[in-house]
Amino acid sequence: MTNPTAPTPSSLESVVLKVFIPVMTAVIIGIGGWVWSTSTSLTLTQADVAYIKEDIREAKEDTNTLAGKVDKNKELLIELQRDMKYIKITLGNIDEKLDETSKSRRGSK
Repeated sequence: MTNPTAPTPSSLESVVLKVFIPVMTAVIIGIGGWVWSTSTSLTLTQADVAYIKEDIREAKEDTNTLAGKVDKNKELLIELQRDMKYIKITLGNIDEKLDETSKSRRGSK
């Protein structure tokens, strides 16, 4: 005699399928969600990296522009210092000539 409460092979398969399919569905959906969030995170990170690279490129351009301006201003400053030296010498010469003229006028009176 067979035991009526013992599961038959077909009902055992049915129980395994009823448990296995939902478990596998949950695992696959969980893995799919993880893959989706990882992909989204990587896409955002790639966008951040591209944005930072663009900022760095712009900063390098700005640095090169400013370096050029500094060099030009340096040249202008050197020219200005040269001009100021010439003006000092010229003013000194004028002062000397005024002193000489003043002395010669006093001496002729």
